[in-house]
Amino acid sequence: MLSATRDLGGRPWHDWVRYRADDGTVRVGQARAIVAAHNGTLMRTVVPHRAEYASSVFDCPFTAYGCKRMQWCSQVREGKVRPDLEAIALHQVIEVLCVEHDWEEWVDRVGVCRFPKSFASDASDWRDYRFFINNFCEEERARGEST
Repeated sequence: MLSATRDLGGRPWHDWVRYRADDGTVRVGQARAIVAAHNGTLMRTVVPHRAEYASSVFDCPFTAYGCKRMQWCSQVREGKVRPDLEAIALHQVIEVLCVEHDWEEWVDRVGVCRFPKSFASDASDWRDYRFFINNFCEEERARGEST
C-alpha cells in the first residue's frame, strides 16, 4: 500500500519510495500524489518528489551503520526554485522505504528540537532538509522476507 495524502489523521503523509525512472535509472523520492484515474481512465500514476544522495556527516552513527543520507532535488524555472517532480507508472515503484529526518542537522540549522507544524516555508528552506534511508528498517525487512 502506497500513501500520499494531505490529511491522514490530521497530518500530511507521503511515503518514500525507490522506483525505476522511465530511462531505467533507480531513484528515490517521496510520493507527493497518486493518481488512480482521470476522467474515468485508469491511470495508476505516482508523482514522486525526487531526492538525491547528500554528503555524509563525520561521526554520524547512521552513516557508520550504512544509512544513506539524502536531500531534495530541485530545478530553477522562471527564476524560481521548484521541486523536481516526475510522473511514473505505479508498477515502476520497486519498494516503499523507511526514511528518517536528519534531526541533528535540523537542530543545528534551526536551533529547536521539536517536530515542526509544517515543512518548507519556502524553496530555500526545503532544499536544506536532509534525510536518511533507514538501514535498520531495510535489514529488518530483509530478515522477514528470508524467513
